[in-house]
Amino acid sequence: DYATARAPALMLLSDMDRIVDPAKAREVAGRWGAGGTVVALVPGPQDDPDAHVLAGDALSPGLTERAVAEIIGWAEARGIAAGGEGEPAAPDGPGAPGGAAPQGGDDG
Repeated sequence: DYATARAPALMLLSDMDRIVDPAKAREVAGRWGAGGTVVALVPGPQDDPDAHVLAGDALSPGLTERAVAEIIGWAEARGIAAGGEGEPAAPDGPGAPGGAAPQGGDDG
């Protein structure tokens, strides 16, 4: 039940998404208990033709910078981005420098 969510959510979506119904995503955001924020991005011709993957050099290079800016701005506005000198805080846990190695998967 989305109404019981205790952490805010940021949902980046495209109204042209051919994989996930954007109306359903907006509906979920509207029922999100701790507040759901929707940011609609408009893919360009060099971005994912399904308008689903909205960031990353492989599928949506034209949207990556905007998506990152939206995420950082949203987090900073909520006081959940941390770091010094304009840099985000280093992540903890698997994959982080000095963090635990990821579990599972096949390396070979």
